[in-house]
Amino acid sequence: MNMRKEFMNNKVGGVALLAGLLSLVCASPLLAQMNEAEQIERINKFYKKEIKPIFQKKCFDCHSNYTRYPWYYKLGLGKDIIDDDIREGKIRMDMSRDFPFTLQGSPKRDLELIAHVIRQDSMPPGRYKMLNWDKGLDQKEKNRILDWVSQSTQILDSIEGGDAVKAAAKEPILPLPLKVDLDPAVVELGKKLFHDPRFARDNTVSCARCHDLGLGGTDQQQFSIGVGGQMGDFNSPTVFNSGYNFKQFWDGRVDTLEEQVDGPMHNLKEMGTSWEDLLAKIKDDPYYQPTFVKLYSDGMNSTNIKNAIATFERSLVTANSPFDKYLRGDENAITAEEKEGYKLFKAYGCISCHQGINIGGNLFEKIGVMGDYFADRGTPIVKADYGRFNVTGRERDKFKFKVPTLRNIALTQPYFHDGTVETLEEAVNVMAKYQLGRYLSEDEVQKIVKFLHTLTGEYEGEPLDQIK
Repeated sequence: MNMRKEFMNNKVGGVALLAGLLSLVCASPLLAQMNEAEQIERINKFYKKEIKPIFQKKCFDCHSNYTRYPWYYKLGLGKDIIDDDIREGKIRMDMSRDFPFTLQGSPKRDLELIAHVIRQDSMPPGRYKMLNWDKGLDQKEKNRILDWVSQSTQILDSIEGGDAVKAAAKEPILPLPLKVDLDPAVVELGKKLFHDPRFARDNTVSCARCHDLGLGGTDQQQFSIGVGGQMGDFNSPTVFNSGYNFKQFWDGRVDTLEEQVDGPMHNLKEMGTSWEDLLAKIKDDPYYQPTFVKLYSDGMNSTNIKNAIATFERSLVTANSPFDKYLRGDENAITAEEKEGYKLFKAYGCISCHQGINIGGNLFEKIGVMGDYFADRGTPIVKADYGRFNVTGRERDKFKFKVPTLRNIALTQPYFHDGTVETLEEAVNVMAKYQLGRYLSEDEVQKIVKFLHTLTGEYEGEPLDQIK
């Protein structure tokens, strides 16, 4: 262990810490006989004794329910920024619980994220350290945590088996469920509504117009075309797996798929209609009218229409991608080169935003963390570029967007909220430069792109790239 000498020289707790770490590893014969819960408890016991005190002192203010506010908070100075830091900090990792911290209960994900932010020295944020200089981790604390991460990872890697639960414990990405329990009759009703062009004022635009299931759940256009040939403001996101997003729309302005239905309906550039007009068109439809009466006690109304469409959208789960098969234990589901791409994806920090069951869709992030994306784009900034700011009005939310899912990403070009990037190769390079501050070699880009291709799943038993 590289840090052993430093620990031994540390007069306060060094020997105890080293002994504890060694006890975690040297007990490997015992570990082989322990079940997953027992192994997690072993990690947690050591965490509580040696690592949690560091986190309590340096990390709990933004990553727990035990926030100690600085004196200037009560004066209203920086209150919005502090509140946002705490809210987003808990979304990324809530340390109020014992290890594992995340709601998804994915221990390997926790460890990967902790190691990443320590090695990148990205937490706490620079602006926070400027006002709270004592909150940053010193080198000794970093070494302690990284050694705990390393030894804990070895324990998790010793867990045998290849089912989805154990795969989730090993990786920061979770496989999609192979089956979704939804009422098939409501799904079928929602499907018909989703494909009905009468939702538009001029009867020309259905939900499927911009979210074509044969085009990866998008229209593969920079901006979608709505009523009267008008062009929309955002690149159309995929509808596949949208039920796993924590918010809907690029700017996250609504929480649920039901609420999302109102957006395009009332947008004058998209469908440009009202519920009153739509209900007048379809109230006597020979399929809709009896079907709504059968499935809903109060028949056809806007609430039930939205419920049916949202239920159909929740059924659009693209399980069984090659990478999901790999997560479930099939080592041959992806190639050696694709595995190398996944390793790079994690090592370079892509995983810090693109993780969980939807490989994204669970937090907001600014585009241009490490560089001025919009200045280099070469076109004027428009209202849509302000992203989350258009919802909250907070200055710090300018240029923030919901992190998109990477599932089926090989089918959903062009990329980003503005649809300015045509290829995956370019998208990887742009993200590396502006989000991570890195310049990748051509070989690295190609390996990451190959990994991204393994995220293309199946719909109704067919590979998504073969659906027409």
